[in-house]
Amino acid sequence: MSDDPGEEARCVTGGLADVEQRGRPGGGPGYSDDWLAKIGALDPSDFVALPADEVDDQPMPIAKLAAHLVDATDGVRWRYVGRCVGNYWSEPADVRNRLLVDPPASTGDPRWDVFVAALADLLSSKDGHPCPVWAEHASLPEPWWMFDTPDGRAAAEQYTPDEFRRRGVMVSGEEFDVA
Repeated sequence: MSDDPGEEARCVTGGLADVEQRGRPGGGPGYSDDWLAKIGALDPSDFVALPADEVDDQPMPIAKLAAHLVDATDGVRWRYVGRCVGNYWSEPADVRNRLLVDPPASTGDPRWDVFVAALADLLSSKDGHPCPVWAEHASLPEPWWMFDTPDGRAAAEQYTPDEFRRRGVMVSGEEFDVA
């Protein structure tokens, strides 16, 4: 962790956005402050450090991710999502598959519940496995635009993965480049 207090505000998803490789396009999976401001993504005040016992490099089962999303701010949620996805891909294939099997408890928000199901489906698909049974039928009755600005919607129209789109979760683009 950096001694720069502004570093936390710039680290958007804690694993998906690499602070050392900021900027789009071509600068790695990081997001520039300009890009975030353009889509109106998240309030930098949402970004606080995760608890010390939650920043390890241990794999995070999808059920544990869902538990972390309960009552969290959006910024903290994205940090946990980033940590979960980043650590997922650092594990051997046989371990990765086991991280998605157990159904999570509700996050308390149906939109985030469907997000978790879509994420499990996306990771399974990229790993060549079928969608976990518990996630197969999760969907929202109306689309949820996670970044509901004109630019955020335009990015979501272009970049939302099918596993999210068919469930009505419209993400603003490149959050899953590491997946």
